[in-house]
Amino acid sequence: MARTRAIWVNRRILRILIVRDLKVRYSDSVLGFAWTLLDPLLLTLVYWFVFGVIVARGAPEEQPYILWLLTGILPFQWTAHVLGDSGRLLGNDAKLVTSSSLPREIWVLRSVSSRFIEFLFTLPITVVFVLFFVVFTDQKITVTWWLLIIPLAFAVQFLFNVGLALTLSPLCMLYPDVHRIVRVFTTLYRYLSPVIYGLGALTLVFEKNGWPDWLLWVYALNPLAGILNTYHAVLFPDNTSDVVALLALATALSALGFVIGWRLFRRLEPRVLKEL
Repeated sequence: MARTRAIWVNRRILRILIVRDLKVRYSDSVLGFAWTLLDPLLLTLVYWFVFGVIVARGAPEEQPYILWLLTGILPFQWTAHVLGDSGRLLGNDAKLVTSSSLPREIWVLRSVSSRFIEFLFTLPITVVFVLFFVVFTDQKITVTWWLLIIPLAFAVQFLFNVGLALTLSPLCMLYPDVHRIVRVFTTLYRYLSPVIYGLGALTLVFEKNGWPDWLLWVYALNPLAGILNTYHAVLFPDNTSDVVALLALATALSALGFVIGWRLFRRLEPRVLKEL
């Protein structure tokens, strides 16, 4: 409780650190903050070309496929950036971390929050594509009532990302090999999460191959399965599955991960400070 109170007392400093983080991140590039939009957009176009055109991926209930990719890739990138940042969260600001009296969890919250703001700035990309398909094509685009629970999905993913960062930032600082493993895992994690495919399609694959249903629930132990399933449900309800149940499971798992991460961070903090 004392740490939580200290973070609340220093919320203004946290806000300043978040703004500083956003300004510094693209300060040495010509396009600057525009890369916040260009990075996920270019990645989406690459995936659309590879999986939507060359491989002809995309079930009828995932069309237009580029919209399907946007509703998966944009939120996934938030988590991917948090995973990437975890290896240098504490090391990059070693002097401030060791010399200030701020609770060290603030550096984790700074990273996750600044990446969340970047994620919010990418959302208009999806809106623009939706308007394009509505105005210039014959494809029927319907925004479902699941849009109302998107703020809850934001909150759950924020909690999940904070838990990841609290767990990985001290481990990456103390054991550099962990950071290398995380970088490899981040690429694999994109395919282990419903980014380029949907849980509805995955269920059909399981039924077609006669695989046991319990394997789907093992898959659902990945919190991003329930979180991304919720994002997809806004535009593609036919290729999602058990939205409320999976989001509730993701919430419980994210809360558990947060508690584990918080305790691990506190336990390893003295060793990290000595390392810094």
